[in-house]
Amino acid sequence: ANGAWMFVLNPTSPLEFSEPNDNSIVVKIQIGRTGFMLTGDCEQACETSILNAGFDLESETLKVGHHGSRTSTSSAFLSAVSPSIAVISAGLNNQYGHPHQEVVDLLLSRGISIYGTYQSGDVTIIGYPDRLLVSGQPQPIPEFPAVFVTLFMSLAIVLTLLRLKKL
Repeated sequence: ANGAWMFVLNPTSPLEFSEPNDNSIVVKIQIGRTGFMLTGDCEQACETSILNAGFDLESETLKVGHHGSRTSTSSAFLSAVSPSIAVISAGLNNQYGHPHQEVVDLLLSRGISIYGTYQSGDVTIIGYPDRLLVSGQPQPIPEFPAVFVTLFMSLAIVLTLLRLKKL
């Protein structure tokens, strides 16, 4: 498992999809036992095609597809990649609302550390044959999904109301 390899998983020839995003270049870079999955703008149709091809997709780092859009990063694809780190490349306050909250929630629900260029600027992850190094000081995306934040806020409101009722 020494050395470095790059596997081009998409696009196929001839092109499989009419949607340009699904013909994005998708590569897996393997350095020893450390893998990086770079998905471009690949959406769920593209992910399904890659899954159906039977490739070993397991990678420690996932560059989340299509800027964290809900049209990518399906549960099945995420299970096959099984990353510990995800990077979302998106502009701050972009017109598309990327990343979409449900994608962030899905990643967080699986215990994946998320870094976003919209929050930290450049995110550099260095792969060694046996480990990863997140370089610089990118800020991880908040560790609690929005669902939990809403739940905690609701609980705090109820407790405050109960406390006021006792007064």
